[in-house]
Amino acid sequence: MALPTPVPGLVISFSFLWSHEHEGGAEEGNKTRPCTIVVAAETGEAGETEVIVAPMTTRPPESPELAVEVPPRVRNHLGLGTDRCWIICSELNRFVWPGYDLAAIPGQPGRFDHGMLPRRLFEPVSSAIDHGLFRPGTASSGLVPTGILMKAGNAPKLTSGGSLSKVWNIPWPCENSRSDRWI
Repeated sequence: MALPTPVPGLVISFSFLWSHEHEGGAEEGNKTRPCTIVVAAETGEAGETEVIVAPMTTRPPESPELAVEVPPRVRNHLGLGTDRCWIICSELNRFVWPGYDLAAIPGQPGRFDHGMLPRRLFEPVSSAIDHGLFRPGTASSGLVPTGILMKAGNAPKLTSGGSLSKVWNIPWPCENSRSDRWI
């Protein structure tokens, strides 16, 4: 199976590196988990695509205002099981697609994605990331805020300030998506 095209809202299997792991000296995540692509943008350098992902976890969030719970119908559609899970919007990883941390879904060789989040679920994820990363003063330097763990290379420059959706002008990949019916 071919690699999926990275688009905002796509849930991929990825070895996510948490900030506490990084602070402890780790350079690789210790667990492959579902992660939601929140930004996918061409950098102009040899056609590379920079991707930023938010992790999903079954552990209840420490900061509920910076997490979005995935409803049961969406979890079922994505094949994520029956346990409650959240998209954590306060920790992000950035990498060049496809990167070395993209992983096949366990038990499904050659498949790297679970599917798309419904737009109505992605919008609060984007808002929570805005809330967590773009508080006054954090984007004043013109660089991606420090809440994004850079896994490869330098941070892309921001083209404007204020919010994630404004900075990268996030397009929804499938305007006529029927995925909203899963919420």
